[in-house]
Amino acid sequence: MSRLNNICRFSAACALVLCAAAAVIRGAQVSFAASSRGLGTAGAVCFAAGFVLFAAASFFSPNGKSREALREKPSLPACAAAAAGMFLEFVLRCIDFYSYISKNASPAPNRFIPLALAAVFALLSAVLFAVLAASSRSCGIELPRLAPMRAFPFLWALCCALLAMTDNDFGIRDYDSVLKYLFIVFAMLFFLLFFAQSEKSAAPRALLSVFGFGGFSSALALLCGRAAAAAAGAELAYIGCFSPVLILVGIFMLITAAGASFKEV
Repeated sequence: MSRLNNICRFSAACALVLCAAAAVIRGAQVSFAASSRGLGTAGAVCFAAGFVLFAAASFFSPNGKSREALREKPSLPACAAAAAGMFLEFVLRCIDFYSYISKNASPAPNRFIPLALAAVFALLSAVLFAVLAASSRSCGIELPRLAPMRAFPFLWALCCALLAMTDNDFGIRDYDSVLKYLFIVFAMLFFLLFFAQSEKSAAPRALLSVFGFGGFSSALALLCGRAAAAAAGAELAYIGCFSPVLILVGIFMLITAAGASFKEV
């Protein structure tokens, strides 16, 4: 079993390399837009291959098959990154809310209500991750005991999905919109399973791992593309989210995903 676990860990590491390759290719695609069609295909292949490889490693891992709830608290770096990302998201959503209200005489409820709720749940999620970070080296708080608070990140992701559906340019129009929607879907599924952790049992840990890896991969590719565009002086349309927020939350998702399937239960 130890040998199988080592093989699964190696496969997961290879999947991370493919994920990084997809992100680098996305950055190159933005930098060399004139010949980006082949790069786009290569990036999509690397992304899909990495996702499938990580999923296989998670499901074949002995720990990935376990239905035992996560009792261990996430690591300090993971919680600190998520807390910083959620607080930054709170600030940016407040700015977006003020800008939307001030520019529209008759703001649409299906737009400003999810926008306001996204800010509220981002702040509450930041508090949750700050609590987890503060208690990461102590035994005072166990993850299953934070059941009500664990719902906040899922509700934030749900509000992001509602906001995405009210965007003026809603739809798959470019690579960035695809990556944004992928992240939102993966984040909703990941945090739903994160919330569903109970004292007795939970869904297979492999599912949590797969969704966490997918969210991180999407956020990394989006960040690299945006960073490359900024470095090249190109202007990309605002897609309703800030990529550094997504990568900070994605770091938490990835570290939690790795711990769920590739650490001893």
